[in-house]
Amino acid sequence: MYTIIELEDNGQDFLELITDEKGVIIDAKPFQKEAWVGGVIPIETMLEVGEALPIHKPPHINYGFLKHNVKSIKQVESYDSN
Repeated sequence: MYTIIELEDNGQDFLELITDEKGVIIDAKPFQKEAWVGGVIPIETMLEVGEALPIHKPPHINYGFLKHNVKSIKQVESYDSN
């Protein structure tokens, strides 16, 4: 199971973060995949539409939040990064 998290558009280079079943980021769209892959989003406990995105991506973000709110959350069975 994969989770596609769409963020509000505030002019940033990424609008979606895709995680595996454990909340580990495996892709970012449309840009900045390299910057975000490996980060962790607590998809089971803290992720809510309309709220700031919780994320852990050391060394720059340690158990913090992005300033971009979550616009939508969608779970899918399969994901193709192409």
